[in-house]
Amino acid sequence: MPSAIQTKLTFLRLDRGQVDVGIIVSVWHVSDDPQTILDDLQSAVTKWVKETEDGQKLYEYSCQDLNIGDLAHDLEIAYESPEGASLRPYLDAVGFERITCEDVIESTHVDYDTRLVKLDELED
Repeated sequence: MPSAIQTKLTFLRLDRGQVDVGIIVSVWHVSDDPQTILDDLQSAVTKWVKETEDGQKLYEYSCQDLNIGDLAHDLEIAYESPEGASLRPYLDAVGFERITCEDVIESTHVDYDTRLVKLDELED
């Protein structure tokens, strides 16, 4: 199997044009193509939901609308804890080596073009 490449995927929910909530998912996967990574994640999670009680419980808990917010905890423990053992084989089978998740909330969102130099203080 090829060595894993780290790629970050950012899942954002927008409300009235502003970031309401988001999760940055760092994945170590055999591909660095975001669409391939997402397709493989969806395939692994779908199979996990179909074939395991843990997957079915989470799917029902999410009101059959399973998204990254519902899954983030299970993705993290799949690689850090025996509790995640039911999801891990499905992720491994499609080329994932490791996954971590980091919450992004509105209060941490800063416009990309924000100046980092205070012009009025330069003149002093």
